[in-house]
Amino acid sequence: LRISHVLDASPYDLSGGQQQLVAIASMVVLRTPVLVMDEPTSQLDPAGTRMVFEVLASLRDAGCTIVVLEHKVELLREHCDRVAVIARETIAAVGSPREIFSDARMSDWGVGETRFTTAARRARDLGVLAADAPLPVSLDEAVHTFGTEVSA
Repeated sequence: LRISHVLDASPYDLSGGQQQLVAIASMVVLRTPVLVMDEPTSQLDPAGTRMVFEVLASLRDAGCTIVVLEHKVELLREHCDRVAVIARETIAAVGSPREIFSDARMSDWGVGETRFTTAARRARDLGVLAADAPLPVSLDEAVHTFGTEVSA
């Protein structure tokens, strides 16, 4: 996990990201095939958040299944293979990040959408974007959508 340099450090001297990585490491050493994490980046700055998700990606690539409960939808879109929406104490939907984050029911579920999807919905409302244009959920998709659809 690239944290051997903090081995002898006091937990009080560690950054929030380093503390999260130490907590993750304590689970990884158990060699559990599944990690379940509830908002692992909730108190972290962007650098700490990136650090944690980079480590989670390397664990995933090594064959570990990681279940993350998280409100930061753009992180989920970027890092998850599958997304499940839990709304009103039930699983409301399961699918790829693209399927879930472009679903019109997002606000009904009380889940925010990516800023790119929000911008596209607003562009549709203004008539700038075709009503049938696919909603982007990432920056790359937004560049393609707005570059192709708006200029047409």
